Amino acid sequence: MFNQILCGDSAQILSRIAASSVDLVVTDPPYRVNYQDTNGRKVRNEDNAEAVFPVFDEIARVLKVDSDCVSFAAGPLFINSRRIEATVR
Repeated sequence: MFNQILCGDSAQILSRIAASSVDLVVTDPPYRVNYQDTNGRKVRNEDNAEAVFPVFDEIARVLKVDSDCVSFAAGPLFINSRRIEATVR
């Protein structure tokens, strides 16, 4: 896989990717705030952390050494029990 953008269910996509083969992951996981839009629609698993956290284990597995993961999140991010601080540039 070379210079591809993959869009879909991250749990399914990541499971098919070889370990230590990815340079960059950009993800926008549910924020766990029970989001609802003005029409009353909700995001699946929005309030279910158990559905979100295992994906980050897969992200850590597929990332190469010295690679990056950009995650848009409403709170602190933890990967392998290590708090990841956000940097705004």
